[in-house]
Amino acid sequence: MSSVWVERMDPYCLKKLNAERRAGRAAILVTDLGDGRDRVVRAGDAVAGALGEALARAFGAGVSGLVEVSGRRFFLDVHPARPRGKDAG
Repeated sequence: MSSVWVERMDPYCLKKLNAERRAGRAAILVTDLGDGRDRVVRAGDAVAGALGEALARAFGAGVSGLVEVSGRRFFLDVHPARPRGKDAG
């Protein structure tokens, strides 16, 4: 088993992710496990290639997990859309 050290989330990414979650929209926090950089991808954002395909599968399944794309490993932290009209409580 290998260890992974990920830096604290970029404040801009945290702000963007929280805004999507407050609005009830699906988003994925994508973390590159090679360098620790992260970014937020919203449902409907265009992402090309194999990473885009992995993101589409993760959005569809609503499940977080590791993916490997072109020799790079990413953690996809899926935040599904909240059902409309439902209180989170």
